[in-house]
Amino acid sequence: MMRTFAKEPIVDTIELTIQDMHCDSCVQRVRSALKALPGATLKTVVIGHATLESTDPAAGTRALTALQTIGFEATCQPDRSLP
Repeated sequence: MMRTFAKEPIVDTIELTIQDMHCDSCVQRVRSALKALPGATLKTVVIGHATLESTDPAAGTRALTALQTIGFEATCQPDRSLP
């Protein structure tokens, strides 16, 4: 009898550097936008930085788009913003 094992999904940690965050209100806006992302788990948000985890390679791009929609420019590592 041959056993097959399901592969565990690879979970990426996505580090976001967010410009122009200056206050608690900014942190709350960013937190709300990132918590709403499907397929991603928000770990931390502090002024200038957020961390997500996701198995979806498009999560970094969606996070950047969500932040841009609420007025923040950001970069992410690993860089998933390009196809």
